[in-house]
Amino acid sequence: MFLTLAIPIALISLLVAYAKNRYINFISPYLFFFTGPVLTYFGFINTLTGFNGIDSNKIYFGITFYTVFIAYHLSNKRNEIKKTPVNFIISVLNPLYLFTGPIPNKIINQFRIITPKIILKRLIFIHSDLLLGILFAFILAPVFKQFFYLKESITIIDIFLFGIVFELYVYFNFAGFSFIAAGLMRLLGIKVLQNFNQPFSAKSIVEYWQRWHISLSFILKKLFFEKIKSQLGLYITVFVVFLASAIWHGISYNFIIWGLFHSLMWCMAHYFHKQKFKVLNYFVLAYGIIVGRVIFSEIDSNFLWTKMKIILNIYNWNLNTEMEIPNMGRIGTINFIIASIIISLEVILPRFGFKNYNYSHLKSHFISCLIALYICLVLFNRNGTPVYGDR
Repeated sequence: MFLTLAIPIALISLLVAYAKNRYINFISPYLFFFTGPVLTYFGFINTLTGFNGIDSNKIYFGITFYTVFIAYHLSNKRNEIKKTPVNFIISVLNPLYLFTGPIPNKIINQFRIITPKIILKRLIFIHSDLLLGILFAFILAPVFKQFFYLKESITIIDIFLFGIVFELYVYFNFAGFSFIAAGLMRLLGIKVLQNFNQPFSAKSIVEYWQRWHISLSFILKKLFFEKIKSQLGLYITVFVVFLASAIWHGISYNFIIWGLFHSLMWCMAHYFHKQKFKVLNYFVLAYGIIVGRVIFSEIDSNFLWTKMKIILNIYNWNLNTEMEIPNMGRIGTINFIIASIIISLEVILPRFGFKNYNYSHLKSHFISCLIALYICLVLFNRNGTPVYGDR
């Protein structure tokens, strides 16, 4: 169904690539980049809060991802599009990245007959990514849904608890589906960036954003940061980049606030790093992640404003909580413990000198075997859906 719209858009972008008018060449990447936000503004697709990932109209499936792919290539690889137009169209229509990323930064440049021998050889290298993705997205992420009722609470403890819970849900879901998509693309010989690199190992909010949704960050860097930094300076450029990222998620008040909030956190962290205020940087990291996720999740502007007044009014914090421990059952409890251990290792290991990156501690043959066995035992939840859903 999505091909009904995706094919015409891909063909239009191909025609734009051959345009010789410099104004068209300049503005066209940004028109494609902001296609998704415009559709959210007019109600054709949902905003990307993480709660409304499934759109009823399948014609828009993946549109926010393939329009960003087009925007990047029109801006940075126009000549490559002209040299391999068929490969470009096929790359745009590749369905594997359309539901969650990672967004490829390269056009598929060759096609080979994939034999069982080639598949087996590639599986040896990418099986750990696929297993980790299944564990994250289908087994660990759903555990945190049981705490979503905290979203409706307006006590400060519950607001912060929900920010933590929802951050972990989005992380395990988004990273998990990204692992699966990237693994399948590599299985087919398509090279892509890894979308996550242990974001909770970061020592500042600046480093956190270097490790979260890496493929989108790369494109934002190429489309916005590198093009305007010399004219506007670092801090104003950062505000522009975060606003562009915010609007990409959807045109709504919460995302505008989210973009402004995180750009402020980024600038503070950058300043604290230069002044060597390490402790303050850890505070900004934790505060930015938790409060940022609360802002990100709340589409109701009035309720969001109520929460923000509570967060900012420190002297009147109500330390009561409506939290009740849900009955998770044995498997749910084990899944919660596994998720807690994974996050704890991600946070703690780098601070004790262990330079583990790219989830190396979870990708050894022994750990991969344990993950595969556990997946078989629990028969993962088949109803899991990516937080970014159909758009």
